[in-house]
Amino acid sequence: MLICIDKFKDTMTATDAAGIIKKELKSLFDAAKTDLIVDEVAISDGGEGFLDCIHLAKPGLERIPIEVKGEQLDILRRILLFIY
Repeated sequence: MLICIDKFKDTMTATDAAGIIKKELKSLFDAAKTDLIVDEVAISDGGEGFLDCIHLAKPGLERIPIEVKGEQLDILRRILLFIY
């Protein structure tokens, strides 16, 4: 079984949610004496959890905070991932 779940905004990360679901499914199937292979994947809809999901998929990536300026924008703090 593959668990693919997004975060629960302001309450739980996708990784934490998937871990809880995996643990509970395993305990249910273990109690029923049924073999179950479970894997988990954090997913994102492209919002603020997106870089967390990419970082989990490619653990060697480095997070580098940068300032972004535009003609009509205040200074924004953004984080980019770089592959060397």
